[in-house]
Amino acid sequence: MKVFVTSLLLVAFASPGWAVLGLPYAQEAAVYQGDMQITGGLTIGELPDSDGEVDVLMLGGRFSYGVMDGLQLFGGFGLIDVDVDMDDDPDAPDFDFDNEPYLQIGALYTLPLDLPFDLGLRGSLGYARLEDSIRESEIVGTPGGGATMIHIDGDIDVDLLSMNIGLLGSYAINPTVSVYGFGGVSHTRLEMDMSARVTSEDAFVSQMLAAQGQSRMSDSETETSTDLAVAGGLLLHVVERFSLYAEVAHIDEVWASAGGRLTF
Repeated sequence: MKVFVTSLLLVAFASPGWAVLGLPYAQEAAVYQGDMQITGGLTIGELPDSDGEVDVLMLGGRFSYGVMDGLQLFGGFGLIDVDVDMDDDPDAPDFDFDNEPYLQIGALYTLPLDLPFDLGLRGSLGYARLEDSIRESEIVGTPGGGATMIHIDGDIDVDLLSMNIGLLGSYAINPTVSVYGFGGVSHTRLEMDMSARVTSEDAFVSQMLAAQGQSRMSDSETETSTDLAVAGGLLLHVVERFSLYAEVAHIDEVWASAGGRLTF
């Protein structure tokens, strides 16, 4: 019987790449008072580990407002899908966290420097809560030489908090195309809680599980990580107030983002 569900998930989730909750950057470093922007798109990536892989897809939007020249505040929300596939262990359960909400807030400050490009200090905070159920069954041997079915029923809750800060630089190649880049650090905190009830179709096995304290499982784990974050992207100004963006970031792993931005 597999009773190490939390440990497996912790290995899969314990990656600095969860700073993906701060993506995408998708903006120039220069901001002006009164500017309002709505940015929306998707971000995809994968977090491989020694026991399998974690596929991530984020779809969401962000509202940005220039409170003054050189200072912009932003906030966003969306949905995140996380599929955990323990393909190296056929006995381990897979998990699908589908359409879970995430939030993002942050600020951008344009540095007052005389440079051939714009440079700003950008910071963001992202949060997501993932929930899934454990529904697993396994055939085990009994002391009498027979076999019985063991059932594990429970819940997994994962809280992800991501902080991302660094320098954002941008340069307008021409009125139609701008490029931007980011370099900084990210810090991620992960909290995982698991609780489950273990039952058997065999009365003797059920009594043995209860006597050994294995009829109920619960565990809590916390993991933190800090890593470098770099990104680069392109903004294509299709018309005066609408732009498309494409971005590639590396935060432990490669993340790709694409979408559009509307400026008011």
